[in-house]
Amino acid sequence: MELDLSSTNLLQVQSIPNNNTVALLPPSKKGRQKIAVGDSSSSVYCYEIKRGEPVLSFTHKAAKSKSGIHALALGGEKNKKDKLFASTGRSVIGINKKGKHFFELNSNLEEQIQNLHVEETTIWTGCEYIYNRYDDGNDVEFFQCPDKVNSIEYNYFSGRQQYDALLGCQDRCIRVVSDGTLTNQIAVDGAVTAVASYNKINDKPDDKMKKVVYGTKSGGVAMIRVGTDGAAAGWKASLPAGMQSSKSAINCIDFYDISKDGVDDVIVGDDDGNVRVWGFDMNPDAPSMQFHTCIEESVSAIKCGRVNSPDFDEIVVAGFSGKILSHTNEPLNTKDKSDAYGR
Repeated sequence: MELDLSSTNLLQVQSIPNNNTVALLPPSKKGRQKIAVGDSSSSVYCYEIKRGEPVLSFTHKAAKSKSGIHALALGGEKNKKDKLFASTGRSVIGINKKGKHFFELNSNLEEQIQNLHVEETTIWTGCEYIYNRYDDGNDVEFFQCPDKVNSIEYNYFSGRQQYDALLGCQDRCIRVVSDGTLTNQIAVDGAVTAVASYNKINDKPDDKMKKVVYGTKSGGVAMIRVGTDGAAAGWKASLPAGMQSSKSAINCIDFYDISKDGVDDVIVGDDDGNVRVWGFDMNPDAPSMQFHTCIEESVSAIKCGRVNSPDFDEIVVAGFSGKILSHTNEPLNTKDKSDAYGR
């Protein structure tokens, strides 16, 4: 099934050169989500979209940093996650929902923190070659990778009650790290530029195998199963017949049931500006492309949710130049029921 999505510009910030610096906050009482974005000016902005127009909720400037925001993640209580955490160089700062600085972690790392994940009092960080885990501000786990780490994901890959790290690496390997020890190394068919756990929200520590979707430098998108029983190959996405093959690096991956068939679709963005939705309504074991557009610049981030209306789903796309767009299943030529002015 081909998706019919309408595109609209949401807002503009300064350039977004890093791939992990956009987040959607939990829905408000009205059902809409705010957009948080960190840019090259070392600022974190939070916007609410009202009647199709961006309204600034707050701006937080990372005073000590001149290198820009390198990663942005939601954190706080596990089932709430209404706080923002941003990496600025070698530090991590916490920002509450009112835009106030409430936390700072100053690491002794020699590399800039490019990947970030937060669960309650635990912070996972990834640099160019180094992975660390902090608990209550204390460095409790360390791993140095033999090659460049392009992307990091976290899940119960070893069956423990604590998240393990999965590193997508330049040397065509995906590595699983548990308590600072390499527990699995999986060779794949290209330099890994993005990794993400499929249906992670429903995964449990005692689930033996987890689905991981990865993207490569040459534009490949594939799924593997990783867990206590090792690793196994899954599907590999193929472009429709007649469509020119893209060799552009995959920058970001998200999962969301934008097709409304009860199964999460795979949404990817690449360095040439392509945004694609891969769905499973035709074959549960092999995805087919259901939507494609190009924003004409490198895609820095993709997040899915509901930012304009509580009744319609959206793919929020951030480009390198700082433009933020929405691709929505809302018919934009009709008015929102609660909006006397229309979109």
